[in-house]
This record gives sequence, structure tokens and C-alpha cells, in this order.
Amino acid sequence: MSVPKDPTDAPFIPSMGGALTPDPGDVDTGMPGTPQAPPERVAEPEDPIALARRLADEAKKKAAAQQAAAAQEAPVKEDPVALAKRLAEEAKQKAAAAKKEDPAALARRLAEEAKKKAAAAKKEDPATLAKRLAEEAKKKAAASQPKPAAKVKAPEPAPKDRFGGLGAPRVKRKSAAEILAEARAAEERAEAEAAEQKQKAAMARAKVEEAKKRAAEAPAPAPKAEPVKADVDPEQLITTVLSTATVITIKRPASTDVMRAVWSAHLARAQASSDLDLAIASSSILGALDRVGAEGLAAAEARIFGAEYAVFVELGSGALIAAAHPAHVYLAGT
Repeated sequence: MSVPKDPTDAPFIPSMGGALTPDPGDVDTGMPGTPQAPPERVAEPEDPIALARRLADEAKKKAAAQQAAAAQEAPVKEDPVALAKRLAEEAKQKAAAAKKEDPAALARRLAEEAKKKAAAAKKEDPATLAKRLAEEAKKKAAASQPKPAAKVKAPEPAPKDRFGGLGAPRVKRKSAAEILAEARAAEERAEAEAAEQKQKAAMARAKVEEAKKRAAEAPAPAPKAEPVKADVDPEQLITTVLSTATVITIKRPASTDVMRAVWSAHLARAQASSDLDLAIASSSILGALDRVGAEGLAAAEARIFGAEYAVFVELGSGALIAAAHPAHVYLAGT
């Protein structure tokens, strides 16, 4: 029977409680029955791909650790939206606190702030600045006070009839004094209107009487003169009376009625406007029309002192009876 070379291949002996193990201090002599030491294991070289993956994982972990450390050391930047919301809430809280603050205390605080600002300002006059800021503080305090709620007037209860039910609204009856006052006012108005009508009627009657009186006092129309001789020269008559006049044109009126109507209107206008010169000229022409008619007159356009005048001459007597300016207005109707 041969002895096994490997100690682990030793037979199991139940009486000894296990397998025979060689002594580590024993040296393999190569002889049969001598125990031998286990062979040393040599580390196998690592796969390059696995090595690269392991090193990459280690680098990622180190980078993550460095980023976490830097994030802890650097200040945290707040989201702009969150920052805006936070500032809005703070503004609302300050506004609510300002409303709850006593108006007098608020005015004093704002006045103190105004005084500080006035002391800090150098360019503006301190007294003027303080007054202005104090006025602004008072206005802000008055604006911050809550306005009192408007009182709501309760609806009036509906009137009830004599049976206790709701009936139609009652109309307020006027007192006897009110009715009497209204009657007196109406009577006074009627009397005033009647007096005004009487006054107008009296004025109309007075005008009629005055017109009748004037008609009675007016002299009787003079008889018409004989026809003017052909050798009478109107231009010579005008230049004889008015040495500075230059005759431009001469006209012979065609209708007595037309001239009378035109110059009656001129006379009325002169009386209304208190134009003495025009009133005298109109009266002279109307008188000449009554005496000699339109055929006994001559109308000329003449330049006198640089202005155009309408000059009227009575041919029978050889007299200049009227002159009016401007010529184109007063030669109408001739």
C-alpha cells in the first residue's frame, strides 16, 4: 500500500476525530510518508477593462464629494421667483403693520424721518425741506387711515291701511297755508302780466298819436317846378360850390318813388344810430323830391379830398343839397 503525496488526501480516522493534518514545520524530503507544505498562490494580473472601470468609479466619487463640500461652503442662491414672492409678502406685512399703527404715532415717526432727511440734505434749505416732508407725512398718515364704511339707510316701511295691511303709498297733503301762498303767488303773477300788457298798449297808443300829430304838422307838398332848362350844367354847379371837387360821373335819377323809398330807409337808419350828417342829407333829398321830383335833381360821383362822395344838386335852384360818403352806397336807386 502506497502513501498519498497530498496531506489533504489522508484517510479519515474516526477514532482520532478527523483527518490527519501535516505539521506546517515539516519539510518535504521527498521520502514516502513525509508530509509536504501547501504551494504559494501567485496573484493573477487584473483585467485592464475592469481596472479602468474601477478607477473611473473612484474618480466620480471623489468629484461628487468635492462638489458637495463646495456647495456647503458657498452661499445658497435663492430662486428669483421665490425671492420676488418673499419680498412681496414682506411688503404686504409692512403695509398691514402701517395700517394697524396709530395715526398719531405714524405721523410722529414720519416727521422724525423727515427731520433726519432734512438734516442730511445740504443743498435745500433745512426749514423748507422739513416743512415739505412734514406735509408729506401728514398726507401719508391721512391716506393710511381706513375710511369709515358708508351708512346704508334702512328702507322705510310701506304704509299700512286702516285694516293693518300694506296699502298704496299715501300722498302728502298740502296745508291750508301752503295752498293759500300758492294762490297768492299765482294772483301776483297774473297781475304783473296784466300790468305789462297795459303798459305795452299805452306805448302803442302814444306812438300812434305822435305819428298823427307829425302828419298834421307836416307842411303841404310844394308844387312841382318847371322842367329844368337844357343849358344848366350840374358839373359846373358842383365845382363852383366845391372848388376842390373832381366830378367823375353824373347821373339823372329815373324814379321819384324809388329814390324816396331808398332815402326814407337812410333817414330811419340815421335816426337809429344818431348820425346827424346822414339825417340832414336824407331830409334835404326827401324835401327836394317833394318839391321838384327826381327829374329836377342830378346825382354825381365826385372825389373830394381823396374820397368818393355822392353829391346831389337841385337843378332848378342851382343849389347843392346833399353829399354823402361812400358814393357806391348812396348812389343806389338813382
